[in-house]
Amino acid sequence: MRQAQAINQANQYILMEVVRDLASAKQDPERYLSDMFERISARADRGPIEKEAHPVNLEFRNTISMFFAKARHKLA
Repeated sequence: MRQAQAINQANQYILMEVVRDLASAKQDPERYLSDMFERISARADRGPIEKEAHPVNLEFRNTISMFFAKARHKLA
């Protein structure tokens, strides 16, 4: 369990840095993050998670929402 948590946390940190670097390279970083959030949300609507129980879908949306909120905060 600890190994899975460590891997998840490492992946989260790496992904955050990549997303922030991509956003920072854009003329409008906030817009870039908003568009990316919308694309991921729309993809989730079309994907298998849509068929999952409501709590799973809710947790997925909460997770991506928190991720992009942190990404926006770190840009400032």
